[in-house]
Amino acid sequence: MDYKTKRIIIWSVFAVASLVVAYMTYSLIAYGSPLNKTMRQHLKEGNELYADSLYSQALKPYSKALDIDENNLVACYNAAANIISNNLNQKEDMDIDRVVSDYLYADTLLMRVIEYDSVKKNIANSWHNKGLIYHKVARNDSLNYVMNKKLAHGDSLSQVNYNDSVPNLIRARDAYREALRIDPGNDETRYNLAIVQKLLEKDNNGGGGGASNNENQEQQNNQDKQDQQDKQNKQDQQDKQDQQDKQDQQDKQNQQDKQDQQDEQNKQNQQDRLLNAIKDKEKKTREKMNQPPVNSGRKNLEKNW
Repeated sequence: MDYKTKRIIIWSVFAVASLVVAYMTYSLIAYGSPLNKTMRQHLKEGNELYADSLYSQALKPYSKALDIDENNLVACYNAAANIISNNLNQKEDMDIDRVVSDYLYADTLLMRVIEYDSVKKNIANSWHNKGLIYHKVARNDSLNYVMNKKLAHGDSLSQVNYNDSVPNLIRARDAYREALRIDPGNDETRYNLAIVQKLLEKDNNGGGGGASNNENQEQQNNQDKQDQQDKQNKQDQQDKQDQQDKQDQQDKQNQQDKQDQQDEQNKQNQQDRLLNAIKDKEKKTREKMNQPPVNSGRKNLEKNW
């Protein structure tokens, strides 16, 4: 093997290796590390179950995502929203202690979003969801009692009377106010805040225990309608998120296909150049071999006497 052939082989190997490295680098940039890919798979699975209203099943993949990164804000928000939806329509046969523990965990997840997210809409939605938690708790005597008891050591509002619903109504009111401060155009939050404020006014006027059955039933019906609207809004929001995720994935796939085609074209061009170089060299060799031999002998000009 001559020197030039060795150089061509070495150069070809180096070029192919460079393409492999470039492709791996591009893949990491476009799709992230395998760890992030696994998290996205858990989030996708949770979102699909959430969209089908399978909240108890959706909590498992969301929990797996949080096990990978407990500070991932998407995982925090989705897991909290799933917990709230799972417990929002629970009736009297629910496990009170578990529901309260779930709500407190959801509150913790939402606070991470509030503290670290830079998107105002996400922060406003997190405050709204915190309002839903304490609004729901205040409307249920058992939930209210257990929640106040769990928070008694860290909140002076809960230390007087565990049965008092006011502390949780105040928490709900303050959360709704924060949500409206960030997103003043949210009519759903404004409606919920109005309900909470009426309940607080009724309690301050001494009417907390004197409401008629019709009033209580009307309030319950209104709240049930609002809960259903909240659920529908969350579903619509999740559908939009799923659609956006699908579009993002398609865009990434199109970009990857385009890059693959470009890499393949570059590889083909490189092979064509090498092949043309070899053909050119063979052509020159044949041309050289086909040339007539040159008579280098000296012609005798002298007469042969």
